[in-house]
Amino acid sequence: MSLWNAFLAWPTGAIWGNLLADSLWAPAAFIISHKLLKRHHTRLINRQTEELKAHVTNTVNGEDG
Repeated sequence: MSLWNAFLAWPTGAIWGNLLADSLWAPAAFIISHKLLKRHHTRLINRQTEELKAHVTNTVNGEDG
């Protein structure tokens, strides 16, 4: 058995091939997910802030019941 088969062959080899694949896609998936969640969170917070500002302005001006 060669070193290649011992570490990367399936089904008799070890799981090193899967670990190598995971090390390639996992960081990219984490970064993309993090950026998408941060963008969503930022948009949500900005929308809620604007709604709150409008509510406070209307209340101070006596327009809100």
